[in-house]
Amino acid sequence: MQNLIEAKQISLTFPDSPLHLFSGIDLFLTDELQALIGRNGVGKSYLAAILADKLKSSEGSVHRFCNIGYLAQGETVLAGTAGDILGTSQIQKISIRVLDGEGTPEDFNFMDDKWNWEVETEALLAEGELTLDILDRSFKTLSGGEQTRLKLLALKKQGCDFLILDEPSNHLDRDGRMWLA
Repeated sequence: MQNLIEAKQISLTFPDSPLHLFSGIDLFLTDELQALIGRNGVGKSYLAAILADKLKSSEGSVHRFCNIGYLAQGETVLAGTAGDILGTSQIQKISIRVLDGEGTPEDFNFMDDKWNWEVETEALLAEGELTLDILDRSFKTLSGGEQTRLKLLALKKQGCDFLILDEPSNHLDRDGRMWLA
């Protein structure tokens, strides 16, 4: 088994405090399912952000040997549509322009390998028990469960080799938690 993330002697302190939230952590993460469990306030979310390269540790080093996807706890997106989150908005607009007979040569070049975007997107959304009509909706109008599912599907679409999910079951109902599992 190959290590995908290696952390050596990582510590985290805050500028206004001499105390370490955590210190001297060594860990090696592989492609197997793993979980970090601990009491509230011990730094699990900070550790996840450090491992995902979203926050720098105060000491130590982290080496990443893969493409990491990260879903932060309580991360909110204030603007844009569901299609923006999934990365389909531009393809959708250009596709409509081309199919309406208003496409430019640049549009055709852009669409060269994307003509199946709608079928592929529909299949991806179906995995999350969502439908194509969600793409035009404002992200902030989606339910918490729909937002979480959409962000997880966006990570899948990116082709991440390793996912770091910080409390991904938040806002998911029973069916959503079963889907996540």
